[in-house]
Amino acid sequence: MNIVSCCAWVAALGVSLLGGVGCGPKAGGGDEQQEAYFLEGRARLEATDIKGAIDAFERATGANPRNASAHLELAFLCDQRVGDHVAAIHHYERFLILQPDAGERDAILQRILACKLELVRTISPAPGAQPASGVDAGRLAAENLLLRQQIRRLEEMLSRRVAGRLADMKPGVRTSQSYMVRSGESLASIAAKLNVKVEALLAANPGLDGRRIRTGQVLKLPPE
Repeated sequence: MNIVSCCAWVAALGVSLLGGVGCGPKAGGGDEQQEAYFLEGRARLEATDIKGAIDAFERATGANPRNASAHLELAFLCDQRVGDHVAAIHHYERFLILQPDAGERDAILQRILACKLELVRTISPAPGAQPASGVDAGRLAAENLLLRQQIRRLEEMLSRRVAGRLADMKPGVRTSQSYMVRSGESLASIAAKLNVKVEALLAANPGLDGRRIRTGQVLKLPPE
């Protein structure tokens, strides 16, 4: 992908995915964009806190691996803001698995390819370089194989990290920073159980509708 076509693609992607200055891609919707960690990620993104936004969106996918919107936000941030192409590919592909009919599908497939080409470019000769000798060609082939192995290991690490976070989250059990709603619970009963005020829970979860919490929803806890 040359620089002209890449720039044209990024401009087109900006129209279809970006929600304005400081905002990430818009996809999915419904309850997944009202989850506490997702809302925190959007707030941090608007405040240009990229590291904080990535951390919040990662917690959103850890609490709900099917949150396609959070995966797309992470893909965009890893791709366009921090240059972590391996993580970007992982989250782009997770989004497409969860939203196979997404309107952005073709653009995202192109972006996945661009990320993979960028990874290959890091070990490929620069344009105009002299053809590699037999020894150099063998070295490049070995480096290419090593890169592919590293990509697989990183993808496995990402999967284990998500799985580990899920293992720590169970309905009705409090962790140091969050609580997963159990069947039949209300915001008032959760507040009483955790010995916190309803107002404090609402303040810790911007956008939360206390009348519509659901089983499996993850609430962020107020600081003690």
